[in-house]
Amino acid sequence: MTTAMIIGGGVAGPVAAMALQRAGIDSVIHEAHPGGAEDVGAFLTLQSNGMDALRAVDAHRVVVQLGFPTPVMRFYSGTGRYLGAVPNGGTLPDGTVSHTVRRADLHRALRDEALRRGVRIEYGKRLVDAQPGPSM
Repeated sequence: MTTAMIIGGGVAGPVAAMALQRAGIDSVIHEAHPGGAEDVGAFLTLQSNGMDALRAVDAHRVVVQLGFPTPVMRFYSGTGRYLGAVPNGGTLPDGTVSHTVRRADLHRALRDEALRRGVRIEYGKRLVDAQPGPSM
Protein backbone atom coordinates (compact mmCIF):
# COMPACT_ATOMS: atom_id res chain seq x y z
CA MET A 1 0.00 0.00 0.00
CA THR A 2 1.20 3.51 -0.80
CA THR A 3 1.69 5.96 2.03
CA ALA A 4 1.45 9.69 1.39
CA MET A 5 4.11 11.90 2.93
CA ILE A 6 2.89 15.13 4.46
CA ILE A 7 5.68 17.65 4.86
CA GLY A 8 5.02 19.87 7.86
CA GLY A 9 3.17 19.17 11.07
CA GLY A 10 1.66 22.61 11.67
CA VAL A 11 -2.07 23.21 11.53
CA ALA A 12 -2.52 21.99 7.94
CA GLY A 13 -0.52 18.75 8.29
CA PRO A 14 -2.88 16.94 10.67
CA VAL A 15 -5.93 18.15 8.72
CA ALA A 16 -4.42 16.88 5.44
CA ALA A 17 -3.68 13.53 7.11
CA MET A 18 -7.26 13.23 8.38
CA ALA A 19 -8.62 14.09 4.91
CA LEU A 20 -6.39 11.48 3.27
CA GLN A 21 -7.41 8.93 5.88
CA ARG A 22 -11.07 9.66 5.13
CA ALA A 23 -10.29 8.96 1.45
CA GLY A 24 -8.68 5.63 2.41
CA ILE A 25 -5.07 6.78 2.04
CA ASP A 26 -2.51 6.23 4.78
CA SER A 27 -0.08 9.03 5.48
CA VAL A 28 2.77 10.01 7.73
CA ILE A 29 3.51 13.58 8.78
CA HIS A 30 7.17 14.62 8.68
CA GLU A 31 7.91 17.61 10.90
CA ALA A 32 11.33 19.29 10.83
CA HIS A 33 11.22 20.46 14.44
CA PRO A 34 12.17 17.99 17.18
CA GLY A 35 8.77 18.40 18.85
CA GLY A 36 5.41 20.01 18.26
CA ALA A 37 4.76 23.72 17.70
CA GLU A 38 2.42 24.06 20.65
CA ASP A 39 3.53 27.55 21.63
CA VAL A 40 3.97 29.15 18.20
CA GLY A 41 1.75 32.01 17.03
CA ALA A 42 -0.99 34.10 18.54
CA PHE A 43 -4.56 33.87 17.21
CA LEU A 44 -6.11 32.63 13.98
CA THR A 45 -9.56 33.35 12.65
CA LEU A 46 -10.98 30.52 10.61
CA GLN A 47 -13.51 31.80 8.11
CA SER A 48 -16.75 29.88 7.72
CA ASN A 49 -15.38 28.05 4.65
CA GLY A 50 -12.42 26.88 6.79
CA MET A 51 -14.87 25.70 9.43
CA ASP A 52 -16.73 23.85 6.68
CA ALA A 53 -13.46 22.21 5.53
CA LEU A 54 -12.80 21.04 9.09
CA ARG A 55 -16.36 19.72 9.22
CA ALA A 56 -15.60 17.60 6.13
CA VAL A 57 -13.06 15.65 8.22
CA ASP A 58 -15.18 15.84 11.37
CA ALA A 59 -12.67 18.10 13.16
CA HIS A 60 -14.66 21.35 13.37
CA ARG A 61 -15.83 20.76 16.93
CA VAL A 62 -12.30 21.37 18.19
CA VAL A 63 -12.39 24.96 16.95
CA VAL A 64 -15.89 25.57 18.25
CA GLN A 65 -14.90 24.27 21.70
CA LEU A 66 -11.59 26.18 21.89
CA GLY A 67 -12.45 29.40 20.12
CA PHE A 68 -15.15 31.99 19.95
CA PRO A 69 -17.47 33.11 17.13
CA THR A 70 -16.15 36.10 15.18
CA PRO A 71 -18.71 37.02 12.51
CA VAL A 72 -17.50 40.65 12.40
CA MET A 73 -14.18 42.46 12.96
CA ARG A 74 -14.62 45.87 14.56
CA PHE A 75 -11.89 48.49 14.35
CA TYR A 76 -11.12 51.23 16.85
CA SER A 77 -8.55 54.01 16.85
CA GLY A 78 -5.89 54.30 19.54
CA THR A 79 -8.17 56.69 21.37
CA GLY A 80 -11.07 54.24 21.34
CA ARG A 81 -13.07 55.87 18.56
CA TYR A 82 -15.07 53.34 16.52
CA LEU A 83 -13.76 53.26 12.94
CA GLY A 84 -15.90 50.61 11.31
CA ALA A 85 -16.61 46.92 10.90
CA VAL A 86 -15.93 44.27 8.30
CA PRO A 87 -17.89 41.02 7.97
CA ASN A 88 -15.65 38.05 8.65
CA GLY A 89 -17.03 35.62 6.09
CA GLY A 90 -20.47 34.23 5.53
CA THR A 91 -22.74 32.11 7.67
CA LEU A 92 -23.11 28.42 6.87
CA PRO A 93 -26.62 26.94 6.54
CA ASP A 94 -26.40 25.53 10.08
CA GLY A 95 -25.51 28.97 11.49
CA THR A 96 -21.75 28.39 11.82
CA VAL A 97 -19.71 31.59 11.48
CA SER A 98 -16.00 32.34 11.53
CA HIS A 99 -14.23 31.44 14.77
CA THR A 100 -11.12 32.83 16.40
CA VAL A 101 -8.85 30.50 18.34
CA ARG A 102 -5.34 30.57 19.78
CA ARG A 103 -3.06 29.05 17.14
CA ALA A 104 -1.28 26.94 19.76
CA ASP A 105 -4.58 25.51 21.01
CA LEU A 106 -5.74 24.79 17.47
CA HIS A 107 -2.47 23.07 16.59
CA ARG A 108 -2.47 20.95 19.72
CA ALA A 109 -6.11 19.89 19.33
CA LEU A 110 -5.78 18.99 15.63
CA ARG A 111 -2.52 17.12 16.22
CA ASP A 112 -4.04 15.20 19.13
CA GLU A 113 -7.11 14.34 17.05
CA ALA A 114 -4.93 13.09 14.18
CA LEU A 115 -2.90 10.96 16.61
CA ARG A 116 -6.11 9.62 18.14
CA ARG A 117 -7.14 8.52 14.65
CA GLY A 118 -3.86 6.67 14.16
CA VAL A 119 -1.94 9.20 12.06
CA ARG A 120 1.82 8.84 12.46
CA ILE A 121 3.95 11.94 13.09
CA GLU A 122 7.74 11.79 12.81
CA TYR A 123 9.63 14.70 14.34
CA GLY A 124 13.10 15.86 13.33
CA LYS A 125 12.46 14.94 9.68
CA ARG A 126 13.18 17.63 7.09
CA LEU A 127 12.52 17.35 3.36
CA VAL A 128 15.85 18.06 1.67
CA ASP A 129 15.22 16.88 -1.88
CA ALA A 130 12.45 15.62 -4.14
CA GLN A 131 12.64 14.07 -7.58
CA PRO A 132 9.81 13.46 -10.02
CA GLY A 133 8.89 9.81 -10.36
CA PRO A 134 7.25 7.82 -13.13
CA SER A 135 3.67 8.69 -14.04
CA MET A 136 0.99 6.53 -12.50
